[in-house]
Amino acid sequence: MAVFTETKKPYELLVRWDKDGNIAGAHVGFIERTFKDGVEIASKIGDVMPVAVGASAGFPLADILETVQIDALTERDAALAEKQTAVQALQTKQAALDVATAALTAREAATIKA
Repeated sequence: MAVFTETKKPYELLVRWDKDGNIAGAHVGFIERTFKDGVEIASKIGDVMPVAVGASAGFPLADILETVQIDALTERDAALAEKQTAVQALQTKQAALDVATAALTAREAATIKA
């Protein structure tokens, strides 16, 4: 006798922002799979639903947000380090420009006196 099993697993989390950068909405979706004797015979990606509905249907939102938050913090740290490197490079170039400007000013003053 064949053994059929069905599973319903989280499939996606969709977050949209509006043109001003504010979160405009978030939805979640599940994938439903059917197995016969351990072999997948069918799968269906379900319609997305509001986060609150999905959470009450078993979507592990807390687990996902934790990961997203960690990723966001990691990306933030990388961006801050990149910014610091760029600021240091800008400061170095500004110092070189200041030296060149002072040299040019000195040459112009010498030329005027001559």
